[in-house]
Amino acid sequence: MPVMPTWVASGTFASGTGNITPGLPAGWQQADLHVMFVENWPGTAGAPESGPSAPAGWTAGSVSANAAGAGATITRLSVFYRVALFGDTDPTITDPGDHACAIIHGFRGARQSTTPHQAATSENATASTSASFPSVTTTRDDCMIVLAMSTGWDATGEIYDTDITNGALANLTERSAHQTNLGNGGGIFVATGEKATAGAVGSTTLTLTGSSSRASVTIAIDSSTEQASAEAAATVNSTANKPNPAVKARPSVIG
Repeated sequence: MPVMPTWVASGTFASGTGNITPGLPAGWQQADLHVMFVENWPGTAGAPESGPSAPAGWTAGSVSANAAGAGATITRLSVFYRVALFGDTDPTITDPGDHACAIIHGFRGARQSTTPHQAATSENATASTSASFPSVTTTRDDCMIVLAMSTGWDATGEIYDTDITNGALANLTERSAHQTNLGNGGGIFVATGEKATAGAVGSTTLTLTGSSSRASVTIAIDSSTEQASAEAAATVNSTANKPNPAVKARPSVIG
């Protein structure tokens, strides 16, 4: 039976106008899933190749988003992930221009595969105090839902004014919220919620402390026990279809 993945911790937030090095989550263990969110000023709204490159050993996620609009307040959110191994060290994000900021979140009990999530989507929006996250539809029970957003503020301080809400998610909790005024400035907000039953995540909303362009992603992380169950079933089916080498075929007798 699947067991809900758990959030472990977030690492040290990093920001700068050159290379940056966000910290790994406190208390991490081998086989934890590390998800890194990176915000930067993309230079041109909607430019598909305006984010940072994946650090060595990390994989670019299937979703990223550029905020709509133009000028110094647009923002890009990039996602990278890695299954933790003994000896891992803090990764370095190579300077993408102007500024960048980043944070890593750790999850335990997540599916370990080429893509350790089974649903992900992104959206972008022009400046507003009303923020929302795109919905995804899970096809399996017990998924950890990760909601991340970047903003284009050139400021420091609190990102949101009212708590994040979604009636379809249990234990919806803010996990990190940081901003920087370096370069054109920007910030990252991350929350998690639990989806015990497969289906649509639905509307997730948040009110910001000020009007900002933003880029948002929603990711559903599978349970490792769901993966183990599927692999075990595949092994059983494969074995059942193989002939037993200990049983020799008898020759046919005619007449």
